Amino acid sequence: ISKERDVFKSSRESLSLKKQTKKALSKLNRLIKIKPEEYPNWLLKARILKDLKRYEEAKKAYFKALELSHDNKQVLIEVIKFLEEYCSFKDIENLLNQYLKAH
Repeated sequence: ISKERDVFKSSRESLSLKKQTKKALSKLNRLIKIKPEEYPNWLLKARILKDLKRYEEAKKAYFKALELSHDNKQVLIEVIKFLEEYCSFKDIENLLNQYLKAH
């Protein structure tokens, strides 16, 4: 019974965290509507979407963060790591080609 209670508690905590994450995403989307040029908001949105396993949306948010950050190296590294883990090699190749053309 103790194990079952622990599993139930863990599931309940997981659902609560997911609900809080979605609430945070909703607030962040409102903030982005007010200040769409702020790249840290896009970066945070990408991270939240990644945690929610919404990878296509995360990829778009990461690209927007990179575009707005004026090619901030730390943002570029995070985007490449995301692409390596969750996307295709073609996505990485396209990103690097865009980056090289801009410089």
